[in-house]
Amino acid sequence: MKNIKLHKISLYVSICLIAFIAGYSLIIDYQFPEDQINYLFSLFYMVLALNFLGGDLTIDNRQERIRLILTNTRSVIISCILSILFALILIQSNMVIVKIFMILVLSILVYYSTIVFFNRKVTLVLFWINFYLFMGIYLFSQFPDFKIDMISRFNPLGGLLITLFT
Repeated sequence: MKNIKLHKISLYVSICLIAFIAGYSLIIDYQFPEDQINYLFSLFYMVLALNFLGGDLTIDNRQERIRLILTNTRSVIISCILSILFALILIQSNMVIVKIFMILVLSILVYYSTIVFFNRKVTLVLFWINFYLFMGIYLFSQFPDFKIDMISRFNPLGGLLITLFT
C-alpha cells in the first residue's frame, strides 16, 4: 500500500459509499434487517483499517502508537464520520440509541486495541480476512435460501457486537 493517491481515493470513495447507504436509507425510509446490519458493519472495520494501513505507523513502541493514534487528526475525523454514518444506519434498524452508542464505542475500542496490541502485518492480515469474508458472503448471498448473516454475526470484526446487543 505504498501508493498514497490510490489509498486516499479508495478511502474517500469508501466513505462516500457508506454515506450514500446511510443517506439513501434515510430518504426512502428503509429499515435494515438485523442480518444486513451484521453484514454491513464489517465495512466499519474495513474502512478504519484502510485508514490505518495507508498511514505510516511503523512504530514498534505501544505508547508511541497510542499517542500517534490519538493525535492524528485525520484518523480521528474519519473515525467520527464513520461513527455518525453507522449510527444513522443503525437508527434505521429501529435499535435503541443506548445500544447504538455502546456498539459504536466498543467497536472503536476493539479496533484501536487491535492496532495497539498487534503490529501492522497482523492488522493487514485481519483486514484481508474481513474483506474476503465480506465478499464471500456477498457472493454466496446470491444463492437462494442462504442466510446472509451466517458468518458475519460471529465475526469479531463484523457484526458480533450487534449480535450481542440485540
